[in-house]
Amino acid sequence: MRTPLALLLLLFSASLPAAEPAAVVHRVFGRASAPVDTALPPGAAFTTGAQSKSELTLPKGLARVGEHAAVETSAGGLALRQGVTLVASAPGQFRKTIEVRAPGYRLKVKGTVQVAFEPGRSLKVVVLEGNVTVALDSLAGEYESLRPGQMLVINPSDRRLPEPVEVDVQRLAATSTLVGKGFSELATAGNIKAVTGQQVIGLQRGDLQTTDLLLRGLDNSVEIQRRSLVEARTAARLAIPDDQAFFEIPDTLSDPAFIARERTFQFAPRVSAVPSVSNKIFARNRDNAGRTHVLNVRLLPDYVVEDPNATIPKQQPVANPTLSGHISVSRTFFASDPMVLQFNTDTNEPGFDRLKISPDALVHTPAGVGLSFKVGYGLEMSGAHLLAGNATRRTELLSISPEAGDVLIDQSTLTGGSIALRGGPAAGTIQIDNSKVAARGPVSVGSETYHTGITIRNSSELRSLASNLKLAALRAGIQVDTAALLLARRNLTIDAFIKAADDQGNAIATPGVVRLGDAHLVAQAIRVRGFADGTDALVINGTRFNATQLIKLYAEGASTLRFQGDVKLTSKLSVLAGKTIQVDSGGTVTLGGRGLIFTDNEHFNTGAWGTIEPRLKLTHDTFDHREKFNR
Repeated sequence: MRTPLALLLLLFSASLPAAEPAAVVHRVFGRASAPVDTALPPGAAFTTGAQSKSELTLPKGLARVGEHAAVETSAGGLALRQGVTLVASAPGQFRKTIEVRAPGYRLKVKGTVQVAFEPGRSLKVVVLEGNVTVALDSLAGEYESLRPGQMLVINPSDRRLPEPVEVDVQRLAATSTLVGKGFSELATAGNIKAVTGQQVIGLQRGDLQTTDLLLRGLDNSVEIQRRSLVEARTAARLAIPDDQAFFEIPDTLSDPAFIARERTFQFAPRVSAVPSVSNKIFARNRDNAGRTHVLNVRLLPDYVVEDPNATIPKQQPVANPTLSGHISVSRTFFASDPMVLQFNTDTNEPGFDRLKISPDALVHTPAGVGLSFKVGYGLEMSGAHLLAGNATRRTELLSISPEAGDVLIDQSTLTGGSIALRGGPAAGTIQIDNSKVAARGPVSVGSETYHTGITIRNSSELRSLASNLKLAALRAGIQVDTAALLLARRNLTIDAFIKAADDQGNAIATPGVVRLGDAHLVAQAIRVRGFADGTDALVINGTRFNATQLIKLYAEGASTLRFQGDVKLTSKLSVLAGKTIQVDSGGTVTLGGRGLIFTDNEHFNTGAWGTIEPRLKLTHDTFDHREKFNR
């Protein structure tokens, strides 16, 4: 009797030893794609969630994976897809090599290495002990051998590998959440301690210089370790000879190829000096070689020291920071997108007032570089000009983001590829007087999350030349009047309703009343919505609407859509909705196109009420919200 071939193959395979897995999940903190003790075959994917980390046992050592990371097992090691991973080959007299790959790169690890990989942005390799070879797939023979304490930062655009820089292994090991902090001690911990001892000797001899670089474990960012605010101010008082000097936190690097996600300049005035940056162009020089994605200019308020002899001197702010004159930045400061010049006055110190931009100030960035203002207690500008890039790219964002206080813009010009004037958790109002705000891309004012009011008046203009314009307030007032012009190529939305409940499900009781007076709105589609309970939610007085497709005017809640004076709606279709729709005596609403009305109470075209014309083009229905505002 012949045995079938399939049965022979089955019997033969059963007699073979089981294939060794490429990795085994040993520890999991938080969330991961596989539980503890899972055997991962070659080619298996393994991922971690937010604030999570895991340890994998490899045939030749181990790997520890940080948050939001993704790796793939292989017969000889790992392939990195994103995130931070620590790889350590088992120590011993004859150490084996673990192969680590990332798209475009290959590493041979005979030691302990921490690798941060951001697809399309950078690959950062730092050696804690042993040795590592980094090679390019695209160029045969292009490789770099790294010794302990060296870091290599590679950009996708680099055709050759840059020179490595030195990092403090002791500090990195102490801050990295993949070295300790819940994990057991690495088998290579003794080797790492030996490296830190050698670095101390090198510093004492002058062979090495200290840097402030940190490569942390859960995220994949290279950070600059900053001194405390009190230390920085104390140094500034001692070192700065005049009011216009600029104090730089020590983040300079001798390696011109180094790229930090964010670099910070801190302007700290002397006691009783007025903190002002005037006629400043930020540029790279020999002491400031490294590049960045975000150049953060931190402005501190003027202050007085109440007790200079205290261990931590108590300081009281007494004057606002200001910007004046021509302020810009060199394009060479930046590496690749995102590229932002950011002014930051975000501080929680009591008594700190808003950032002031002086009359005739011009703050601008080169093409492709955005302009941002993170203002803790508001911003005030009059007669100033803010320009992000050349306003032809939609990536050039001009943004103002207050945490508290008001944003007051008067007789000024704001231009960018796109513009966002945001509200904050304790912001008061955004007020634009006699100013021009223009972008090719989207323009947004206010917040869908915070209770920030909006006022636009006195011949102000807001224009989105090729996109959308939106004014948003979470149950706060929006007012547009006195010859204001709002223009969008596509959608123009004014919305003070947003949602009925907060993130916890609690009903929001505050009204969000919209008032339009003597304004002109132009777009493809115009939508305006207010909210109140039993009173006026949307009040329109003497305003013109010109839309090529659609106009929607909604008074949400048991409230009133109220017209006053001469109002003109020109569109193919105009939709009016409210519990009550009222045209005040003497008022006229003129429709240029078809009109739909959804209401329970018609206070128009009868008695002493005003009129909606022409009457033959109106279609009436009850206020049942069958027409959706955002549709």
